[in-house]
Amino acid sequence: MKKKISASGVILSFLCLLWIDLFPQAAAPAQSEFQKALEAGKKLYESGEHKEAIIRLFEAQNLAREKRDLAEACFHISLCYYALGESENSLAYLRKAFEADPEKNIDERLFPPRFVGLFYQTKRDVLKAAPAKPEAKVEEKKIEAEKKAEPGKKEELKGEAAKKVEPPKIEKKKEPDKKIEKKPEEQKPPAAAGRGKQEIPARKKSKFPWLIAGGVAVAGGVVAILLMKKETTATPAVSTTGNIAITSAPTGAKVFLDGTDTGQTTNCTLTNIAVGPHVLKLVLDNYGKWEGNIQVLGGQTANVTATLAGYAYEFVTKWGNLGTGDGQFNYPRGIAVNGLGNVFVTDDENCRVQIFSSIGGFLSKWGSGGSGAGQFQTPGGIATDSTGFIYITEWDNHRVQKFTSGGGYVSRWGSIGGGSGQFNSPRGIAINAAGNVFVADLNNHRVEKFSLEGSFLVQWGQQGIANSQFNFPEGIAVSNSGFVFVADTSNHRVQKFDLFGGYLDQWGSSGTGIGKFNTPMGIAVDDFGYVFVADTNNSRIQKFTSTGGFLTQWGSPGSGDGQFDNPGALAVDSSGYVYVVDTRNHRVQKFRMKTESPLPAKITYTLLYADSFGPDSAYRPGFFSDPRTMLPFGFSGAPDIFNIRQAPPVGFFRTPGSRDGFFRMPGMPGDQIISPRGVYGLPDVSIQFEEIPQKTTSAAVPGSSVPKKTKKD
Repeated sequence: MKKKISASGVILSFLCLLWIDLFPQAAAPAQSEFQKALEAGKKLYESGEHKEAIIRLFEAQNLAREKRDLAEACFHISLCYYALGESENSLAYLRKAFEADPEKNIDERLFPPRFVGLFYQTKRDVLKAAPAKPEAKVEEKKIEAEKKAEPGKKEELKGEAAKKVEPPKIEKKKEPDKKIEKKPEEQKPPAAAGRGKQEIPARKKSKFPWLIAGGVAVAGGVVAILLMKKETTATPAVSTTGNIAITSAPTGAKVFLDGTDTGQTTNCTLTNIAVGPHVLKLVLDNYGKWEGNIQVLGGQTANVTATLAGYAYEFVTKWGNLGTGDGQFNYPRGIAVNGLGNVFVTDDENCRVQIFSSIGGFLSKWGSGGSGAGQFQTPGGIATDSTGFIYITEWDNHRVQKFTSGGGYVSRWGSIGGGSGQFNSPRGIAINAAGNVFVADLNNHRVEKFSLEGSFLVQWGQQGIANSQFNFPEGIAVSNSGFVFVADTSNHRVQKFDLFGGYLDQWGSSGTGIGKFNTPMGIAVDDFGYVFVADTNNSRIQKFTSTGGFLTQWGSPGSGDGQFDNPGALAVDSSGYVYVVDTRNHRVQKFRMKTESPLPAKITYTLLYADSFGPDSAYRPGFFSDPRTMLPFGFSGAPDIFNIRQAPPVGFFRTPGSRDGFFRMPGMPGDQIISPRGVYGLPDVSIQFEEIPQKTTSAAVPGSSVPKKTKKD
C-alpha cells in the first residue's frame, strides 16, 4: 500500500533545506567575527593588557547575535574593569550580563575570589529586581474561559480558589481541530490561496497535489526568507567611534589622550575617538594635572568637566633668629634675589643689609644707623636690576639709595615731601627690564616712577578707595609683560596698571577667604607672570594669575616650618623658589612648588673665582675681596662636605692651604673637599660642587687626607 505524501512534511523539508542553505551563510561570518573578538579579548586579559582587552571585547559585544553571546562579552568586560580597579564599571557590565542571560554561571576556581563574590551578589540583585510573572492575569483568563465553556455555571472561582482551576476543561476547544484532521480531503489546497475561487475538474486532478502545494508554499517561503534577509542586511551598522567634549576651569590646558598629546587645549571636543575606555589627562602650568578614565560609546559624545587645582607649595629651608650677629635679624622687612641666586635682606632695626646664599649661608653685610651715604634708618624695600645694582628704600630717611652687589655706595635721591621725586616713608620698590624704578610712596598714597639714576618720570594715585586711588600702598612689583601690580594695603586689594599708571584691573577685599586679604604688604611676580601676595595679617601667601584668578595659598599663624608671623615681603627667583620675610619671627623661609617630583636629593652650586684675593685681612669664611666672586655658602647652615663635579677648563686651581681657614682643594672631578672657605685662579672660570647628603662624622673623609673641620675651627 502506497503512503500518501504529507503536505506539511514537504513544506517542512523544503524549509529545512533553505534554512540550512541560507541562514548559516548569513550568520556564520558574524558569529565567527564574534568568536574572534571574544577570544582576542580573553587573551589580552590573560596577558595583563586589560585596557586593550576591553576594546576587543566591545567589538565582540557589538557583534553578538544571541543573548548568551552578549552575556559572555559583558561578563569579560566586567572582569577587565575589575582588574583595572574600576568597580563601578565592573558592576555595570555584570548587570548587563545577567540581564542578557540570568542563568549564567562560572567556574569559581578560574577567577579572583572577590570577583566571584561580586558575581553572585550581582546575580542575586538582578534576579531579585526582575519583574514577577503576571499570574493574576493568567488566572483571570482561566476563569473567563471557564465561563464560556459552561455559561450556565455560576462564578465560584474567587481568591485562592482561582489558583486551583485545572486546565483540562479549557482544552475542549481543540476538538474541532481533530475533526479537520479526520477529513483532510475536504481541505482546499493552499495553491488556491490568493488566486480567487477556482475548482479543478476531477478528471484533470494532479497526481501530486501536495507536491505542487508544497512547491508553491516553498516558493512563498523563499520570497519571505529573501525579504527577511534583505531587511536584516538593511539594519544600520553600530558606530565604532564617538566624541569627547572637554570643559576645564581654567581653560587652556593641554589635552592628552591615552598618553598622546592631541595638540588641542581646553575647551575643545575630540572627534572620531574609538569606542571603548580611554585615559584623558589635562596639563596646565602651575596646576596639578587632571586625569580620568573616559568611556566612549558609539555615536555618542562623552561630556567631561574638570576643575584644575593650583599646585601647593612646600617648605624647603629657613634661616635667621632674633639678634645682631651675622645671619640674625631684628625685624627683617624687604627681600630680593639677584641673577646669581644670592639673597639680599633689609634688616630693619639693625640698620643694615645682609647677603645670603640660596640655602641661607651668610655671605656679607653692610650698613649702620644714620643718614649719611651708605647708612640707614629703617631700611625697607629692596630690589636688584639686570646689571646687579641694589636699590633700597628708607622709611625714616625718605630716600632711595643705590649700591653695588657687594654693598659699595653709588648714589641716592629723594627727600621728605609731597612733590615730584619726594617721598613720605617710601616702602616697596621694583625695577623692570627696561630700567625703570617704581616706588610705593606710602604716606603720599601714590606710585612714583624713576630712571635708574633717580630722574623723576611720572607719578599716579591719591588717597581713596576708587580705581587708581590708594590707602597706604606698601608693596609693588613689575612683570616681564610690562604690568605694574600694587599691594593697596589698607584697601585690602591688589591693583594692576600699565607702565605709565593706566588703570587696568583690581581684585581682593577685606576678609580671610580665598582671594581676600587682611593688610597685604608684600607682592612679587615670577617669570611667568604669576602674582604672589604676602597676606600679612592673615599669616599666609596667596598666588594668583595675572588677572587675579586664585591658584593656591599656604601658611598659617605660628613659628613652625611653613607658618608665619606678619610676613612682610617676598621674592621669587628664576627657578621658581619663593623666599618670604617672616618679620616677627625674625627669619627668612624658602618654599618650592609641590609637584609630583620630590625635592632634589642633591644641590649643585657654581663657584666663581677672582684673579686675586687681596690682603690677608679680607680672608673670611664665604667672602672674597672681589664682591662679584662670593661663595654660595658659608658658616651658617652650609654643608660641610662636597664632591667636585666639574673642574675648571685649565685643569687645576689653587688655595693658600697653609693658612688657617683654607684647605687644599683636589683638582680632579670625583675628589672631595671639606668646609670650603675660598679659592682663587683664573678670572671668570667656574667649578661646580655637589652636596653630599649624608655628612661624614669620622676624622677623615674618603678621597681626601684633609681632616674634617670642627665648630671650633
